[in-house]
Amino acid sequence: MIEPIELFEHQEWPSTDVEKIISRKIELNESDRKIVKFLKNENIVEFDELKSGIRIKAQQFIGTVSFSEFSLKIIPKIYKIQKKSIWKNIAQCMHFTKNYSPEKIIDFNKISINDDDSILQDYLVWTLVYECNELLRRGLLKSYVTHEENLSYLKGKIILKNQFQNDMGKKVGFYCEYDELEFDNIENRIILQTLIQCRKIVINSELKKQVFKLIEQFSGIVQKVPITVNDIKRVRGAYDRQNISYRDSHIICEMIIENKGISDFYNDKENQSFSVPFFVDMNKLFEDFVTKLFEVYCHDKIFTQKKQKAWIIDDTKQNIKMIPDIILQNKRKEITIIDVKYKNKLGYNDLYQIGFYIHEYTSENKEQEIKYAYAILPNFSETPNIQKSYQATKSKIKIYTKFISMDEYIQLIAKPNSRKYIVDKIQTEILNPDDIKKHYLQ
Repeated sequence: MIEPIELFEHQEWPSTDVEKIISRKIELNESDRKIVKFLKNENIVEFDELKSGIRIKAQQFIGTVSFSEFSLKIIPKIYKIQKKSIWKNIAQCMHFTKNYSPEKIIDFNKISINDDDSILQDYLVWTLVYECNELLRRGLLKSYVTHEENLSYLKGKIILKNQFQNDMGKKVGFYCEYDELEFDNIENRIILQTLIQCRKIVINSELKKQVFKLIEQFSGIVQKVPITVNDIKRVRGAYDRQNISYRDSHIICEMIIENKGISDFYNDKENQSFSVPFFVDMNKLFEDFVTKLFEVYCHDKIFTQKKQKAWIIDDTKQNIKMIPDIILQNKRKEITIIDVKYKNKLGYNDLYQIGFYIHEYTSENKEQEIKYAYAILPNFSETPNIQKSYQATKSKIKIYTKFISMDEYIQLIAKPNSRKYIVDKIQTEILNPDDIKKHYLQ
C-alpha cells in the first residue's frame, strides 16, 4: 500500500520527481476506475490515467477516498499545514450551517477520537452515533402502521371485497385491516439506511464497531428500504411533538448522504467492501457558513439569496435574476450588500458582479439607500490579509473586502455564553469599513 496522497484544493499531483516515480507504480483495477469515473463526472478531481502513471488535480472539494493501492485526501486550502483539528472544525462548521443544536455543537467541541487517521466523515458519523444512542435511551418513536391480511380471528375491520373473495374460494378466516404501533416508520428507516452507508465511509476502528452495533439494533425492528435525500428533507420539513426528537439525528443523516459518493443506496450488499468517496464543496460550505453567521448573530434584518430582476430576454416576460448572497437592512432602511467569495483576493469579474448588484438594486429600490457593499473572503493562512476598498466613479459607493476565519468563529460558537462576543465581532470587524481590532474571548 502506497503512502496516502495528500493535496490542498486546486493542487496537482505528482509535482516532484519522487512523486512521479510513485505515480508510475500505481495500477488501477476495475473498482478504482469506477471511483475515478464518479470523481470526474462530479468535477471533484481531474484524474488522468497516463502511460507514465496517473495525474490528479484537486478542485474545490475536500475529503477522502481509498483506492486499491493508495488513498487520496484533499485538505482545505485555508490551512497552511496539517492540524489534527482540521476535520473536527470542518465538521462543526457543517453542523452550524444545517441548524444543528448550538448546545450540542458546544458538547461536540469536547470530543476526541483516538485515531490520528480519523477524518471528516468520522466526526460526522460520531455525531450520528451519539444521536442514535440518545434516541435509544429515550425510546424510539412508534407509529401506527396499517396492515391488511387474512387472519384466523377478527381484528380491526373486515375488508368486504376481499372477504367475498375468501368466501367464494371457501377460504377459512377473516380478511382484516388493522393498525399497530410499530418502530418501522420513516423516521427510523432514515437512520438505519444512513448507518448502513456509514459502514463504508468510517475509518476509525472503534467507531466502526459502534456503527455495526447500532445497525444490529435498528435492523431487528426496522425494514431496509430505499431512502433519498428528498425523503429526509420532506420529514425535516414537518416535525411535530411526536418526532421532534429526531430533528438533530436527521440533520446529520442528510449531511452524510448528501456528501457520500457512488450511491449503491438501493442495492446494498452486506459483504460489499469497496471504498465510497466522501467529499464536501468548500465553496458552498464557506458561503453557507457566512450566511448562517449573519442569520444567527446579526441584528439587522437579513435577506439571503433575495432575487432581483436583472435581464429581460428578447423583450419577453422571461427574465434572468441576480441573487446577492446577503442583503442587510437596518432600522433606518439603509441597505448593505454582501457577496461571499471563497478565494484569497477579488478579481475584476468579482468587482463587476458586485457593482452590477449595487446598480440594479438601486434602480429597483430607489427609496432605499445602499450604505455599504462588502466582499467577504476566507482568511487564508498562507496569504497576508490586506483589507482593500474599491470606489465606483459615479455612484461613489465603496466595496470593502473583509477576511474571516471559519476556525476562529466556530471556536467562539462552540463556547458557552459567547453570543455577545460574536455579535460584537461581526459588527466591528466585518460590518465596519475601518479596521478595528479588539480582544475577544480566547
